[in-house]
Amino acid sequence: MIAKIDEYGKLYLERAGKLKSQFCPFVSTPENMTVECGDWCPFFEEPIKVPDNKVTAIFTCKRTIYVNKLIDERQE
Repeated sequence: MIAKIDEYGKLYLERAGKLKSQFCPFVSTPENMTVECGDWCPFFEEPIKVPDNKVTAIFTCKRTIYVNKLIDERQE
């Protein structure tokens, strides 16, 4: 799986071969999907490389996402 954090901190995950933005299920509603998951959220932690597994862990408020490739476009 591939993930991307764009220059604005928004999280995208690979779904059906395309990177798709992820929306917050706690702030957004199905009728009004406006709040994207990203590093603006205090529960979104910095991704870390998992030793010996060649994957990166992305910690969000409710789950940990393991990806084979992380594209991080944020400025330092």
